[in-house]
Amino acid sequence: MTILYHQADAALASRLQNDLPRDLNNDSQIIAILSPQAVADSVIQNTINEALDQNKRIVPVLAQATALPKLIEHLEAVDFTKNYNLESLMAKLSAPTASLHMKVRTPAVNTSNRRAAYVIAAIVFVMFLGGIYLVGVMGIQAPTEEFNNVETEIIQTRDYYVDSVLPRSTEDALNFQATVDAARPTLRPILIATATAVAGQ
Repeated sequence: MTILYHQADAALASRLQNDLPRDLNNDSQIIAILSPQAVADSVIQNTINEALDQNKRIVPVLAQATALPKLIEHLEAVDFTKNYNLESLMAKLSAPTASLHMKVRTPAVNTSNRRAAYVIAAIVFVMFLGGIYLVGVMGIQAPTEEFNNVETEIIQTRDYYVDSVLPRSTEDALNFQATVDAARPTLRPILIATATAVAGQ
């Protein structure tokens, strides 16, 4: 287990190193002894960032009253400011949730996310330019003939259905409203208009 500390807190770090049971050694956990001097130390800040990037668990220990660094401010610190709180620290280190880690957006993670976003944006931009070139310069267009054939087939199918249900006799005319009601809503205006046109001829 690693104990991270500022030189101002060396006495507490040494005492913890001697008092913590050997069976609590866990390479995935780091005890971060924090004080105003430690929080202001860029080396300690960078070490915490690197530990988070490596998915290690940080256990904050307050040697003096201070605010936690932003990236671990969501963690609950063990308070050593008033007394030597070894039992609380041991309980936290050996808790069932000790192996759980919260993913934190460290500077390295933010840089990686920005790099991925730039790559995606570049790919999209290249595809956009490629599309403009293919349409504007190469003259590539949608398959008009294929579209027209499909559209013609749809219209012919629709016309066949309309023609088959048009009233041919007085009895058909009396039952035509039921036929209209049974048709799909999009076909009803076409059935009515066609029947009206046929009747007027």
